[in-house]
Amino acid sequence: MSLIKYSSPLVKGKEIYLDEDFAKEVDKLVDIGTPLGITIYFNSGFRLNSNNLHGATVDPAKMSNHFTGTGFDGNLIHRGKFYTSKKLEGALPDEIIFFIDAWKILGNRWGGDFKKRDVVHFDNGLNLKNPEKWKELYKEYHV
Repeated sequence: MSLIKYSSPLVKGKEIYLDEDFAKEVDKLVDIGTPLGITIYFNSGFRLNSNNLHGATVDPAKMSNHFTGTGFDGNLIHRGKFYTSKKLEGALPDEIIFFIDAWKILGNRWGGDFKKRDVVHFDNGLNLKNPEKWKELYKEYHV
């Protein structure tokens, strides 16, 4: 278990840290997006706490996957067009719909499906699928 600085020449945005296993899932998402002309623009990944989240669209959950490096927020760039949370709420090109659906087929979650929609959020659902593992990672990363 460790946090790693996520990097790929195929992503843009802020420097983020992710759990190393979750980073492998994000690599798959990047691979899905590349032939579709989709680039992820990272806004945030691992968080120590929910303080100072300037510009956050949605308040984080008590057991947010951001706290374990198993979730990230990101805008999307599709063929040069920047999709912020506002644009991701609207009608989306087929390629972006395919991209999001492929992420979910891999067993992950998209915040656009949440009761309180968070269209820039992507995670693996660890907090729900395996809360004990989530707590283990939380303890490890918040020493």
